Amino acid sequence: MKRQFSLLMLVSRSQLYQTILILAAMAVVQLGLALWRIQHPDINMGIAVENVLDWWPFRWTAALAMAGLFVCFGAMGRRGGRVDYTWYRLPVSQTARVLWPLLGGVLLFLLVWAVQLVVAVGVVFLYGQLQPERYHQQTLFLAAYRSSYFHGLLPLADGWRWVATSFRYVGLGLYGGVAMIRSFRGKRTIHPFVSLIAMNLITSGLGSYEWNMIVLGVLWFMLCIAITQLPGRTEPEEEEETP
Repeated sequence: MKRQFSLLMLVSRSQLYQTILILAAMAVVQLGLALWRIQHPDINMGIAVENVLDWWPFRWTAALAMAGLFVCFGAMGRRGGRVDYTWYRLPVSQTARVLWPLLGGVLLFLLVWAVQLVVAVGVVFLYGQLQPERYHQQTLFLAAYRSSYFHGLLPLADGWRWVATSFRYVGLGLYGGVAMIRSFRGKRTIHPFVSLIAMNLITSGLGSYEWNMIVLGVLWFMLCIAITQLPGRTEPEEEEETP
């Protein structure tokens, strides 16, 4: 079990620093965009808090951050050094080499979800500080829930949206794990950039689920194809020469 845990920590820690860096950059850019948007409202759309959260550059930033994570995941096995050495020398089964990177990818994308939510809540608080006369304190978050971006991150009583959001980030995490595994085999992965763009740039109204179902269907279809191309669990391990 200690070897299994070592493999999980190798996968998670090797990507954690890049993930934190990318998410920190995403948070800074999104907060900066929100501040500019609040201070420079659109003449036609006004300065409503949901317009700030649904503003397309704000959503693009999240999509680009997740795309950057996939690039890092896909380059993990091509960096060389300690990560490569430990990956190939750990005496674990082929099944473990498949399952633990998948779990590590899911954990990292759950972190992405949490950071996106924290930034969105921060934008709402920032709006309340800069525009206190616009909303009463009790109605500010109710107004924010009119944003499909914010509502998708924290659906509250919307059960279907909880399922869709969970499947979104779990699917992206599994896809990231697939990219890690294939990178150690010297293979590239077709990243789900189309799904990322669709999820973050195209909005659907509250109570409308058709678009989310289509995007999730495409993402999981691509994921299933990628998983079937992974090395088999019963594939024999390469013999390592002991010096």
